[in-house]
Amino acid sequence: MQVATGLFDGMPPQAGAPPAPEPATRSWRDQVDDVVRSARNGWDIVRAARPLHTSPLAAFPSTARRLAFVRIDAADLRVIRKRHGGTPNDVALAVLSGALRTWLRWRGERVDDMTLRALIPVSLRAREAGAGNRLSGYLCDLPVGIASPLGRLAEVRACMDRNKAAGSHAGPGTLPLLANQVPVPLHRMLTGFVGVSSNALFDTTVTNVPLPSIPLRVGGAQLSAAYPVVPLAPGQAIGVAIASYRDAVHIGFNANADAAPDIGVLAEAVEKETAILHELCS
Repeated sequence: MQVATGLFDGMPPQAGAPPAPEPATRSWRDQVDDVVRSARNGWDIVRAARPLHTSPLAAFPSTARRLAFVRIDAADLRVIRKRHGGTPNDVALAVLSGALRTWLRWRGERVDDMTLRALIPVSLRAREAGAGNRLSGYLCDLPVGIASPLGRLAEVRACMDRNKAAGSHAGPGTLPLLANQVPVPLHRMLTGFVGVSSNALFDTTVTNVPLPSIPLRVGGAQLSAAYPVVPLAPGQAIGVAIASYRDAVHIGFNANADAAPDIGVLAEAVEKETAILHELCS
């Protein structure tokens, strides 16, 4: 997103990465603390795994893809947030939960008491010095089994509040961050672990990257919409990416075409679920 943004008219050139500082000599106590912290985070990840979990969003690998896009008025989400609380991201996750419920029922799935889990990546680049991607993440339950739209919003809010209270450096969502704290050989092992066990940790990825709020142009042509696409995690049927730009929230669905050829139905359900929550604000 940062590279793409640099292509727009009038955007300042991106500064080069600062030179890496010389590594400071660390005491043995600090090194032991790092090991303990990494072990604690690793244990959180193990505890969060669901080895016997079966998900309706699991899929056999395929190179075929199908995309679907949906636009939501940002004003509608603000009205919902103002009336019922939470953050814009909470509202978006609640809308997605309701849309998944509708889509899965349309496919004949039994959704009563079903809970899906989303990995919500969190960027730490702006908070920490150094170049490159610095990522952590939250694991958020998507309560598709709750019939009430407001009940789903309340459940999402409670889950995200717990995540934020724990912080981005703690909990099972710290796997990407943990990978930056371990030696290269172990890093490679962790990468393989994620490849075969992502379904045990989460059912889908939902990433949210806002664009600048100013009008953007390329060669004088104004940008009207920006639909992001997130790569699919191994063995998963759909990935969700959200980009806020000016007066709209743009949602892109990337689907395994063999497992989810009807991804357009899910996109339509997002529009309907937003309308239902908006009506509950009157």
